[in-house]
Amino acid sequence: GALGARRVRPASAFTVNSATDYAAGLVCPLLLPGGLTKLVDERLTHAGDLVHTPTGERRTALLIQTERLLSLVSGKTIDLAQSRSRREQATFPLAG
Repeated sequence: GALGARRVRPASAFTVNSATDYAAGLVCPLLLPGGLTKLVDERLTHAGDLVHTPTGERRTALLIQTERLLSLVSGKTIDLAQSRSRREQATFPLAG
């Protein structure tokens, strides 16, 4: 709904790799291409002082202050939990 999409499905690993320059499953929210649409889960704004995020490398994570991470990520903040409940009620198949 936030993007005006009628259908949503997970991107293939090839698409993720191509669009982000990160390996699928290891996408770091930092240093993403400028033209890539980014959605920030509103729950992150209530996540507490520190969060872990992927770094793009296997077996590594970045521990960062939530406020600092949000200041570094330029994206639209939306309620993804609410979007999920809407998807579950949809009459057409969607994937998250």
